[in-house]
Amino acid sequence: MRFGNGIWFQDRFYALSVEGTLAVVEEDVNFDQRITKLGKERVVPDSDVAATPGFRECLVESEGKVVLVFLCSTRSMETVDHVEVYRLELKELAWVKARSSVVSGLQC
Repeated sequence: MRFGNGIWFQDRFYALSVEGTLAVVEEDVNFDQRITKLGKERVVPDSDVAATPGFRECLVESEGKVVLVFLCSTRSMETVDHVEVYRLELKELAWVKARSSVVSGLQC
């Protein structure tokens, strides 16, 4: 599994694979890292956005929660045309799409 994004949160490392699968990575007593849990579903931007030239994703912490922000580009990767935000439900390791949000100052 290859990872493209990650965040340290509440004594665990949450990593997003390049395919959109969330993995929880923890260290054992010998400081060896291993995947201890996998998310239930892959997360990718909406289907009409995913077919565009591209998107970037950023895992961030916001107000004590893990948030995934997709910066989607329909014409050029240098211009963001659409933003999608998901928050992580930690117990279920499931993503919930936000209905509305304000995104400021992200540098992915």
